[in-house]
Amino acid sequence: MDNNGLRIIANPFLLKKEMKQKKNTKLVEIDTDQLLFTYLDKKYQDVYIHHHLFYQIKEEINQSVTEHIIRSVLHEIVDFVSNKFDRAQ
Repeated sequence: MDNNGLRIIANPFLLKKEMKQKKNTKLVEIDTDQLLFTYLDKKYQDVYIHHHLFYQIKEEINQSVTEHIIRSVLHEIVDFVSNKFDRAQ
């Protein structure tokens, strides 16, 4: 018997660790929305956060992160190209 078979016989609960469960992307989005709302609610306890304001904040966060990613990629590309030209000379 191979090691895997012996391991399962010794502790059948190890089978659960091998199976990865996929989360529904909609469920993950709801979880992250709830985390963001909870953060805002605790940070600004005296302010009522209307759902329009919440989605505006969420959109601004997404836009900021997207802009950061774009700047980072562009910076890497410029560095790579400039290093190529420096080595060629």
